[in-house]
Amino acid sequence: MDHVLGAAGDARRHRDLGEESPTLSPRTIELLRDISAQILEAQRPIRVLRVLSWDDGVERAFFAGKGRELPRPEYRVPANIAEVGLRFRELKAAVPGHNAIESFLRDTCDAYATAARMLAAVGNRVETLHRRAFGALALPADLPPGAWCWLEGPQVVEAPLPLSERAP
Repeated sequence: MDHVLGAAGDARRHRDLGEESPTLSPRTIELLRDISAQILEAQRPIRVLRVLSWDDGVERAFFAGKGRELPRPEYRVPANIAEVGLRFRELKAAVPGHNAIESFLRDTCDAYATAARMLAAVGNRVETLHRRAFGALALPADLPPGAWCWLEGPQVVEAPLPLSERAP
């Protein structure tokens, strides 16, 4: 954290750029160091690749079957991963102010909270899917589940193009 806090106190760099030098009180610096240390500790259970990787047996079975059947790995998601996500929301709320360092710490908390939320969802199954709209295009209210309909008139203009047909 010192390398980030040191940059905020580099008055020459800001003076050369014609900017006002940001100043942080010693109390704020200590608070940000403490929050930074808490972020470092809280992120320890978030090991995306370790959680999502297949063990050797799953990999061997998948390739031995020439990929004809989807693998059935057992994911090892930490039991407390939901609490980890909540902890990052708490840490984000504890970051005061709106300077670059504080914004960076809040963004870091958001990123780790998102990773924790995604890990908590690992292994969930989609039981049903209900599509009510596609982009700005809303489906007719009387369209039964599983049915389809032709697009007409302005709907055709509103429908998004397939990715392969979009301009770069």
